[in-house]
Amino acid sequence: MSPLLDQPGPHFTISRVTLVRVDGRIDEAGSARLQRILGDLVDGQGLTEVVVDLSSATDFDAEHVASVLDASKRRLAELGGTLELRLPAEIPEPVAELTTEIPSFTAIETEPG
Repeated sequence: MSPLLDQPGPHFTISRVTLVRVDGRIDEAGSARLQRILGDLVDGQGLTEVVVDLSSATDFDAEHVASVLDASKRRLAELGGTLELRLPAEIPEPVAELTTEIPSFTAIETEPG
């Protein structure tokens, strides 16, 4: 542990978080690719703190994406990890539908711009 973290005063927690940023449109094949990427990060590389950033996603099949994210979230929970979803400040319809599909998701809104 760093000596800087042992000093009196406020408590700081430093963690390694893996960010998966999705740009563009996600169709059924894209959802399958996202599933393989998340599976490799979690089961292949042993990463347990993952944020999926959908703030730049333009259009996607909410049902397929929700299924992938839900499965990944459950797998990470089994390992003591977390999966969070980063959303744009103005939530487009497909993303709003996604958050309805998985109400237990922690959504992190990003600022516009």
